[in-house]
Amino acid sequence: MKATIRSTPKLIATLLSAALLQSQPLQASEAPHSMISVSSGIALERKKSGDEDAYAIGMEYEYRSSELWGVGGAVEWLGDDVVRNASIAALLSFHPVGGLRLFGGPGIEFTDTKDKAMLRVGAGYEFQVSEHWFIAPEVFGEFIESGDRIYSGCIAVGYIF
Repeated sequence: MKATIRSTPKLIATLLSAALLQSQPLQASEAPHSMISVSSGIALERKKSGDEDAYAIGMEYEYRSSELWGVGGAVEWLGDDVVRNASIAALLSFHPVGGLRLFGGPGIEFTDTKDKAMLRVGAGYEFQVSEHWFIAPEVFGEFIESGDRIYSGCIAVGYIF
């Protein structure tokens, strides 16, 4: 898994480059379309052995198949004292009104000792700042099979194509 984590910056750069080269502008409310975003924030990990906080960096892709529904995935890395290295999740998103987005789905938490199943659920609000760009504050929780929980808050910057 460590080799995959090291090659992830190249994947991020490739996906962002592809998104920026799209020539047809789309509004966030139009479907179908895709979205890619990067985020930064803070996380609190509640474990049986004690709480730890860390910075969080993530990336997400969503294909919005209709005005209400989207599917995609997210990758997140935590730093500082947290044992967790990374997580990946498959997400189903619901866009009920305006820029509100509710999301959730299964995933895997990768650690130095053991990979564990998890469930991520959260909410965000996408503020479209131009024809292609948006900013979205997000909060979400990850519920790990070991009983640990991670709560995160972040700001995402995204591109619609």
